Amino acid sequence: MWPIARLDDLIGTARPQHPAGAPVIGLPVIGLTVIGLPVIGLPVIGLPVIAIFSHWPAQRTSMRTLYLHIGTPKTGTTALQWFFARNAVWLASRGLDYPDIGRVGDCHHRIGASIYPEAERPYYIRYADTETLARYGRRLAGLDGDVLISSELLWHGFVAQLLRRAWGDLDVRVIAYVRPQDHYIASRYNQEVKSLYAGSLADYLSEKVHILDYRRAFLEAWANEWGQDRIIVRPYERDQFHRGSIIDDFLHHAIGWSVSAACELPSDDLNPGLSPAVLRYKLAVNRLPLTDQAKCDLGAVLVGYPLRRAGAAGPDPEAPAGGVAPMVREEIPVQIPGQIPDQIRDQIRASNQWIARTFLGRDHGQLFRAEPFASAQAKLPARDEDASRAALTPIADYLAQQAPALYAELCHACEVALDARPGRARDAARLLHEVAC
Repeated sequence: MWPIARLDDLIGTARPQHPAGAPVIGLPVIGLTVIGLPVIGLPVIGLPVIAIFSHWPAQRTSMRTLYLHIGTPKTGTTALQWFFARNAVWLASRGLDYPDIGRVGDCHHRIGASIYPEAERPYYIRYADTETLARYGRRLAGLDGDVLISSELLWHGFVAQLLRRAWGDLDVRVIAYVRPQDHYIASRYNQEVKSLYAGSLADYLSEKVHILDYRRAFLEAWANEWGQDRIIVRPYERDQFHRGSIIDDFLHHAIGWSVSAACELPSDDLNPGLSPAVLRYKLAVNRLPLTDQAKCDLGAVLVGYPLRRAGAAGPDPEAPAGGVAPMVREEIPVQIPGQIPDQIRDQIRASNQWIARTFLGRDHGQLFRAEPFASAQAKLPARDEDASRAALTPIADYLAQQAPALYAELCHACEVALDARPGRARDAARLLHEVAC
């Protein structure tokens, strides 16, 4: 009888690496010298079987570390994702893959969107085709070397547990940026109005106050699920960035690299906020009986409205220096309404101190250069631009010139709302009707 051996015995210590999920199965095989593929062993059934196999394939290295950039929103994610996508070849040359898996444009929002029901997804990705987290995990695990994924749709605390269940076998490093809470809430409000939000800043602050405690909102959950040592937290403040750039800061603190002279860098703000007058105009637009698509399209046009008055003298203080945008926009022109309760300010202060000590090793507990909401009314720096009704007229003229069809649709919605019952829609229609239409 032919001697029986296991495949491991035949190939000795020269066993190659195999893709995740495809282990060599140690079934009995014939006792011959086998020049083999990674094959399932041939069982001895009846008569002896002799088989000659081709050479082993080149050794393959599966994914080592998954760098997961989760944002948070309004912390330079657009600029970072733009950099990752435009410099994917440079990243790959150094062993870091920024893959197409789960990508929408520059970011991996399909992966993020897969967690949410369609109705809870952002409008721009509501109906995108997605796969399960487990499926995405298997596909990512099959890539070579290190992998970088970026989507601010993944930042919420509950996502940490879902990803732990689906990707628990992967070596994950999580990178998060946190912004001073007063600037953060104002910037998010500006972004939401640019899209579809129709409430006041006071409404928004009331709805979102719970997310301002970054510890309880998400960081504690991520640390509990993945381990504190796997979480990298960085303050979103230009003064604290490595070399004054969020791109340099990310590469330095997350991966230990520096930006190369060969890298392509953004030369403009990729996700600008709305000025005071445009913010007011767009808020009125959002209260009219328009489709979500029309409101978003109008927002996209209004983003291009000139931020400086025509003929204004002097350089634009927001112009990029040296061809590279500063990436930190702290001029969001709004005032936090009313007094922030002491309890909320105390909770935010304690949360920030915990973050500084836990993730940054700062015994003094100072996370940001100034304490958020330090005054009863935390006024943020504003541009030299009036938000009066007179300032709305040139905005209407700009919209009519840039998007006449959209402008006609807007004027029709104003006419409809003027005949509606008293309420926000009619008030908005009156405001816009006075300046145009």
